[in-house]
Amino acid sequence: MSGGILFVILILCGTEGILRLTKIGRPPAFFSVRATAEGEKLSINPDYVARYFFYQPFRDVRMKPRMPWRREFISHNTPGQRRVIILGESSTQGYPHPRRLAFPALAEQMLAIRHPHLRFEVINSAVVALNSFSVLDFGRHLIRGVEPDAVVVYAGHNEFHGVFGSAARTPFVKHGPVVRGIQTLWSTHFYTYLERIFHGAFQMAMRPKESGVPMEALAKNYWVRPGDVAHRAAVENFRNNLTLLMDEASKSGVPVVLMPPVSNLQDMPPLSSVTGSGRPFVETSLIHEWERLMAENRFDELRRGAESLVSEDSAVAIGHYYLGKAFLALGDSSRGRDELEASRELDALHFRACQDLIDVVLSFAHADRRPAGSNVHVVDPRPAFRQVSRSGIPGMDLFYEHVHPNFLGNVILAWSAVLGIEKVLGLTSEAPDFPHEIYFNRIVQMDIDQFISSQKILRLLEDWPYGGRIEMESLRRAAERSKADAWSRMDQIRRNALLEAGSGVMKWEDLILYANIGHSYLSAGQPLSAIPFLELAYAEQPDEADVPANLGLAYLLSGHPERAVPILARASKLDPTNPVTLLNLGVSYLRTRQMSRAEESIREAIRLNPHLTEARELLARIKP
Repeated sequence: MSGGILFVILILCGTEGILRLTKIGRPPAFFSVRATAEGEKLSINPDYVARYFFYQPFRDVRMKPRMPWRREFISHNTPGQRRVIILGESSTQGYPHPRRLAFPALAEQMLAIRHPHLRFEVINSAVVALNSFSVLDFGRHLIRGVEPDAVVVYAGHNEFHGVFGSAARTPFVKHGPVVRGIQTLWSTHFYTYLERIFHGAFQMAMRPKESGVPMEALAKNYWVRPGDVAHRAAVENFRNNLTLLMDEASKSGVPVVLMPPVSNLQDMPPLSSVTGSGRPFVETSLIHEWERLMAENRFDELRRGAESLVSEDSAVAIGHYYLGKAFLALGDSSRGRDELEASRELDALHFRACQDLIDVVLSFAHADRRPAGSNVHVVDPRPAFRQVSRSGIPGMDLFYEHVHPNFLGNVILAWSAVLGIEKVLGLTSEAPDFPHEIYFNRIVQMDIDQFISSQKILRLLEDWPYGGRIEMESLRRAAERSKADAWSRMDQIRRNALLEAGSGVMKWEDLILYANIGHSYLSAGQPLSAIPFLELAYAEQPDEADVPANLGLAYLLSGHPERAVPILARASKLDPTNPVTLLNLGVSYLRTRQMSRAEESIREAIRLNPHLTEARELLARIKP
């Protein structure tokens, strides 16, 4: 037996060697490299990230994985600079915000304000739909490759239903060593070659019977119950992946900041309720009745009805949710919080990190729970969220739906990250403990950001697989209210901002505000209204790639491609790895009859993102 195993190993090693020599099956590298006068510039390779999205359903619905922000950075850390890597999932990446409002970007700005004598570079390497397996994988590559001074991790919401989540459809993902083994095999030519040859067969094997959006393909009909196999696997995988990451960081002398995940407890119902016997709870008429009682402020009746359901079957998550809402309205915030937390724990679709995952992060505050010699600091953002929230319970005042924080929520996460970074780097500042005058007093920015993001959430909900449920109706109503409230103030905001600009006083926070207002009009399909704000921001921030990218798009959409060309060309030079900017530049060249340049830009956009369907279709029309 041992001889046979040795023979197989020798055959595999020989095959790997031949493939390497012949350069067949070369796996995509983690970093994309671009040579510049400053030296090699790196960015995270989209082709590497795409390997995580191997599920057939993603390809069925043409899901385009949202890559990390394509920010380039020099491979070596420069003297006098503090480089920080931030790892996580969509809540960390900033969805549904533009880059400048994601908490890693806000943390970089806060650090610059608090430590003006130092230079900080915060690299946001989070990816939507991934979880702690990617945190470990990305963290290893970045720690070894870019010489960070610190690593920050904010993750936990995707441990059940994200890619490689324990409740995903493929059974092997419940076993952490198997998943980590597959990630190791990604570096081999042999595995990559087989993957490319048999990819269609692998897709057929993983294809679910029903079709639908990616979230449905991952999670539908797979309920998670406290203590079941998927629940235990998620907790174990999360703990092991974070431990391995801390160990990797310790070997390189890099400190780690861990932040437990926060979610919307107060205003978001559970996504799926299951009875104690394991059947779906489908009493929608009862839920409609409770909604009516809430609308009529008859909270005592609501409390009695929800208590009756919970006493009959304590496993029904939606009963605990409405009971919690009733207690809050009746002034009992303690019992209200307990019931809302029970609703989160019993939610059969675990898109919010449960208490067990939160406790995993908190446990690493104790030296005996983490790798020996590791420099780890745990910063808990939940007290700050509770302090700002109504009744001390986070809700729609800090979140857009279940897990994605709004602007103010991102500010709190950024501040928590700053506290941790300062702690592990041994930094002190004479600046105020919290820069309220910049981040909290610009309430208008929150309203605009809420408007932009609520529209993105509404578009997401159009394809949500649970659209017929009363819970999703509630979510839609909340998002619609947010959009309506923000839009009703938009004209006044515009007038006030233009008056401010006319006074000639341009402050840093004003520039962020103008760029955000312009982006909001652009997102709402009003490019002409966006242009004056984006011009104001561009005049003062010509080197911030997002600003000329949006301004050029606004000119293109308003019928002025000749003005768009030089602005988009500058944006593409500032961020040469952004395929959308290159596509917009190609369209502008096309409309100004610069055909060769149009083809060149569109081809480069396709090279950067082969899944950019619009670019492929446009190129086909240019070169039939």
